[in-house]
Amino acid sequence: MIAALLLALGIVALPTETATAKSGSFTDETTTVGPMDIHQVTVVNRKRLQIRIVVDDLQRRFRRSASVWIDKDPDRFGAEFFIGSGLYESDWQIARARGWRVVGSGPLNCPVDQRLDFRRDVISWTTGRACLGKYSAIRVSAETRKGATTDYSPRRHRFHTRVGRG
Repeated sequence: MIAALLLALGIVALPTETATAKSGSFTDETTTVGPMDIHQVTVVNRKRLQIRIVVDDLQRRFRRSASVWIDKDPDRFGAEFFIGSGLYESDWQIARARGWRVVGSGPLNCPVDQRLDFRRDVISWTTGRACLGKYSAIRVSAETRKGATTDYSPRRHRFHTRVGRG
């Protein structure tokens, strides 16, 4: 009864997940206090892969960053790719990953587009097969950092539901 009342008043929000053959939109279950709290992660998996993260109060500031771990092989532990970016005078890059660690001799030399929409508080990356190779479905894990505070979506070292390629 109390839970239903709190839900009706909007005090408690239930996590939602929607995954289709070409896209998935995932509402973040956890909350961190202040800027850079992740609200939603959207994956559009068509000819190119687009990952969008909606955060609270995106600002171009020192010591703020965002990243996403990309898993395309469900039989391997963790992610195969990592995209990371500072959110100040910085660049972004994609690298190979094994498990939950970046591996290799440096970033990959392939196209990854980044957009920072400070009015809508959206960080997005777009890439394709030139970086990721062949895959039928992917799943992602997003992170944002503000100083010593890190927010994870869905949780640290966990992925959202797999999104098939359309």
